[in-house]
Amino acid sequence: YPKRRELRITKERVQGSHTDFPIAIVLTDAGLVGALAPTVGLAFTDQNNGKIAHEIALTEPARLVAWVELPSLSDAADTVFYVYYGDPNASGTADPSATWDNGFLAVWHLEEAVSDGQNSGKHLDSTLGGRDGTQHGNRGIDGCRVGRCQDVGDGEWIEAAKPADFKLGDTDLTVTAWVHLGDMFAKPAGIFAKSNPGKAEDGHMILGANSEWAQRLIHKL
Repeated sequence: YPKRRELRITKERVQGSHTDFPIAIVLTDAGLVGALAPTVGLAFTDQNNGKIAHEIALTEPARLVAWVELPSLSDAADTVFYVYYGDPNASGTADPSATWDNGFLAVWHLEEAVSDGQNSGKHLDSTLGGRDGTQHGNRGIDGCRVGRCQDVGDGEWIEAAKPADFKLGDTDLTVTAWVHLGDMFAKPAGIFAKSNPGKAEDGHMILGANSEWAQRLIHKL
């Protein structure tokens, strides 16, 4: 690679120590994104020049979203790593599944530009688990916090494959989502749920509505 740029996360921005920790790199400067082209050929290394896994979630003329799995991240010292770029012949350097191999059951970036009201769109799982999501009425939109996102309205949802793999309530787990709420749940709704949406039966829900149906879902968490 003819070019290399140092990237640094200062220790003041970190709490505790972490191993194999994915971080997001979001660029919105057209000149900088253009300088890194072709982004399919980017390579990342740690400060000892060891290759580290990354995923390119979104590339546009004025926007780049990449996830990089840092071997270590600590509040004891700054974390330094590097991006290599400028090789027009480099390609296929990303490895999404290796970026999310630290115990992640599923990872959905929801970047797909699916059409409103359809049920045929797919939302890819970046892990090796193959737990892709299927569109149910939602639509892809631009101008979101990180890349694109999905507008999920009343009666719409994204259904994950292999639902039996999500053993909510049986073990400790973390569910993370970046969400903008249009309103505070005027109707039953949630960020992540495992239940039968057609019946008011016991299930599990993350951030549910204040209705009897949703409270019944929340209580098993």
